[in-house]
Amino acid sequence: MFSPSVLWPFLLATVLLSLVPGPATALVIRSAATVGVLRTLPVIAGMEVGVYGWSLLAGAGIAGAVAASPSAFTALKIAGTLVLVYLGVQAWRSAGRAPLEVDPAQDRRWAGFATGTITNVANPKLMVFCLAFFPQFLPSGVNPFAATAALAAITVAVDIAYYTLLSALAASARTVLTRPRVRTAMDRTAGTVFLALAARTATLTR
Repeated sequence: MFSPSVLWPFLLATVLLSLVPGPATALVIRSAATVGVLRTLPVIAGMEVGVYGWSLLAGAGIAGAVAASPSAFTALKIAGTLVLVYLGVQAWRSAGRAPLEVDPAQDRRWAGFATGTITNVANPKLMVFCLAFFPQFLPSGVNPFAATAALAAITVAVDIAYYTLLSALAASARTVLTRPRVRTAMDRTAGTVFLALAARTATLTR
């Protein structure tokens, strides 16, 4: 379906885009440093469900309809803003707790799945990205939905590999990252990042 002249540039672009810091990066680092790699894997899985979901909707043309509808786009923008505000406030609240204190809900290994999923599903920037990115690599004469689904699967695989490595690195530094001052600084930094992204999402235009 894809020639090397299309696949290799797409793979390179996907890897480079995965390295760009964003809410997913902050979420993975904070989770891994707090609860370890195993409990961060559900967070990563949830985020990639959001990525793949928006990719499929883009391939089916549904995401385009949402982007074209002022009311639907505004609703999604508000939802995304609220999710990021929630994550930011949660991070700032955690900064005042004991460094090894973990919410009871976090004791369940798959508790982070919903957080990861909602973070990306309610992200209008991700929707716009899927609409703009994948069509650039679709060869002529192919089924747009099937081709987008295949490219999205590659994107998800790259994301999972990168975020798993990132979580392992963060977890390996857990002894340092869970020191009271470091943990407080990390939570406040993550909270500030989430709130800044919330402000940016709130002002996003189609």
